Amino acid sequence: MSALYNETAAIEFFDSVVGLPYGFHNFLFGWLDTSIDNLPCLPPAYDQCLTYELVQVLSGVVDALDPKLADRFYNQAFNKRLGPNMNIQGTAEIYQYAQVNEGITFDVLYTIPEEDGWVYSDGLSMVCDVFVCEMWKAAGLFGELASQINCTEQTPFDVYSMAMFNPTWVPPENCQKADPGLPYCQLNGKYRLLLDKLGSRSPYPLMDQTCPSLPPSYIRPDNC
Repeated sequence: MSALYNETAAIEFFDSVVGLPYGFHNFLFGWLDTSIDNLPCLPPAYDQCLTYELVQVLSGVVDALDPKLADRFYNQAFNKRLGPNMNIQGTAEIYQYAQVNEGITFDVLYTIPEEDGWVYSDGLSMVCDVFVCEMWKAAGLFGELASQINCTEQTPFDVYSMAMFNPTWVPPENCQKADPGLPYCQLNGKYRLLLDKLGSRSPYPLMDQTCPSLPPSYIRPDNC
């Protein structure tokens, strides 16, 4: 991976996105990959889960109370899923258009994968792990798969579990002293971060675009 890494291209990408705001527009959609198997459930039994019907109603209520908030968190993203130049105002109006004109129900609409190339009203929308993945993509680490992987569909686990790291790397002495037993170096923080399956998955086409994440086990199929 070090040999593949194009530092110049990575820095050029970095310089092009400096100053962009946090990725509010799409971070929900990297998590919502399925119609029901990503919605949170209540502990301790985890047998009472949020339903997409309730989400649909509540999103319309939020839009009525605070249109700017709804526009930032999901209305722009829903418009992108209906077409590159769509600009329907209002959550209910977006849902109506999707159902009547495109035959897309709400539970299908929010599972349409996010595309890295979608530019929102304030630019590209990236949260922390997506930014790291986009840097990797710009640097050429995905090779021929670059056009088939959407970084905005990745979660923190998805990114750190990619096979981008040297599995035989030995942390320096100060890292081993601060974090004995960890195969990586945690630079700071009050709590030790345990990264399950670090660097264990090779990138593949359409990676992590249809992954469930139900508690308490968060079991994922092999293609996730």
